[in-house]
Amino acid sequence: MATLGEDPKRLGIFFFFDAQGVVDSYVETLLADMVKNLSELTIVVNGELTAKSYAKLSAFTDNIILRENKGLDVWAYKTAMESHGWERLSEFDEVVLFNATIMGPVYPFKEMFTEMARRNIDFWGITWFHEVPFDPFGYAEEGYLPRHLQSHWISVRRRLLTDPAFREYWEQMPPVSSYRDSIQWHESRFTDHFTGIGHTYEVAFPVDRYHSDNPAIEEAPALLADGCPLLKRRAFFHDPLHQDRQAVVGGALLEAAAQAGYSEDLILSDVVHTAAARDLIVNAGLTEVVTESAPGTSSPAQQPSGCVVVHVPAAGEGIER
Repeated sequence: MATLGEDPKRLGIFFFFDAQGVVDSYVETLLADMVKNLSELTIVVNGELTAKSYAKLSAFTDNIILRENKGLDVWAYKTAMESHGWERLSEFDEVVLFNATIMGPVYPFKEMFTEMARRNIDFWGITWFHEVPFDPFGYAEEGYLPRHLQSHWISVRRRLLTDPAFREYWEQMPPVSSYRDSIQWHESRFTDHFTGIGHTYEVAFPVDRYHSDNPAIEEAPALLADGCPLLKRRAFFHDPLHQDRQAVVGGALLEAAAQAGYSEDLILSDVVHTAAARDLIVNAGLTEVVTESAPGTSSPAQQPSGCVVVHVPAAGEGIER
């Protein structure tokens, strides 16, 4: 186990994917603060990037890996680590695996890094996914989904990096072709696999503080109130019916982030082109009740005016009746 000193040698491996190859402003904001805490940054991209987007990422590192869109985040991380070589990875005090499914920072990353550096552990994450007493994916030998660190951020320290079992874990990684595969072979497996062979870990924001299985999506404002620097993008395009069952208030996260100083524009400019319009409107609370009398139109002689907003489906998108 190990704590970290004042100036640790830290490598960040950032995974990015966008179906249109576009790097939105929230990514630049995320990386601009993150690089302040890194010695080196490697960016691995599944699929293609526009020339403008490649230039945006190049502002943060010269080490950009473009690869075929296969294997999701799991094989992207594997590719990046193998590009460095296992011996060179062992030179770092800490390697952070993180990806573009998160937004931030709402608060500077340095605050969290400083706190976690004091902890005598081998790896850590920001959030847990709570244990589920059944197996929602149908693959767990134990018959349930174990509590685990969520894979949008896992930081690994030298004791684990230099353990041959860590290299073996990645070299023997099965093919990943779906979200389910990613959960099965990596996210839900990583934590128990390495604690089972003697490594220790902690989480920056333990799930026991909250009331849901997945507070990153279901209690995101509470996480922000506790100082979590990140927002999970999925909170804005997750199934609205699920969010309703969990009593998630549409718009509460957008409001909480804005109050903490994170720009609404950074959020909406991204999710507006990746989320279904209906899901975004509900999850971000983008509806508003207009009173019968608009402000400043109390004079009966004044004719009321109105506005009609029409959503025109893109090519191939069905019209919902």
